[in-house]
Amino acid sequence: MKIRQSTRSNPLSLSPTLYSNAGMTHALGSPYWRDLFDIVIVQAMKPSFYSNSDRPFRLLNPRSMSQTWRPVSSLERGQIYIQGNVGDFISMTGLPGARVLYFGDHVFSDLADPIMQLGWKTGAIIPELEAEMKKAFSPAAKRYLAELLVLENMLKNYQEHSRPELVAVMEDWKQRRTEARRHLKTMFNPRFGSVFRTEKSPTYFSLRLSAFANLYTASVDNLMNYSLDYTFIPRRTALPHEPDLNFDLDIRLTDPD
Repeated sequence: MKIRQSTRSNPLSLSPTLYSNAGMTHALGSPYWRDLFDIVIVQAMKPSFYSNSDRPFRLLNPRSMSQTWRPVSSLERGQIYIQGNVGDFISMTGLPGARVLYFGDHVFSDLADPIMQLGWKTGAIIPELEAEMKKAFSPAAKRYLAELLVLENMLKNYQEHSRPELVAVMEDWKQRRTEARRHLKTMFNPRFGSVFRTEKSPTYFSLRLSAFANLYTASVDNLMNYSLDYTFIPRRTALPHEPDLNFDLDIRLTDPD
């Protein structure tokens, strides 16, 4: 299908706009999806949106798919704007960084600049998280993890003993630890394991995620389970030199089903 372009439009701007409109109409089940948002901006061209102050906002006519060239002095509800820059966005909305929660699905292109340069709060949309959580909270995964923690604790406490009978037992513990690690890895993915963890350590993706995202979720719909004044308090992560407050687990070392 050929679409006739307006002489006032940038042909390259139509594809992202049509894509956004079709996607949002399908996702929200209504062609009037713009009524749900205070401001709609398409073709922001990140990361230039954060770094290039010479790109002004342009008003888009959704019927003719043409952009106006008159200066945009305010961002109004119900309109569609293209391009622009974050400096103009902040000055027109009056929103300081601490009051902005910005969501994106790409850790680097979406979240790095807002959190590092602007001080915005950021949220990452990670679709893979839902499947990983189902596996991590399964009874089998919990049993393997409990066994692994117990084995590692015993190996740590008894490694300096040299009695022959204990050495043989410790070799068995090491073998069972290897098997527990293998089971936990293959439960997520037989080739590379979890997206978020490599045995004890976070993956590179997980480290970047923690650096650039204040919170992350599988879907933004999950926020509907919380009130607007809810405060997310992160879990404390113990550093290697800090006291280990994990309690010893009194669990029999039996093979999970």
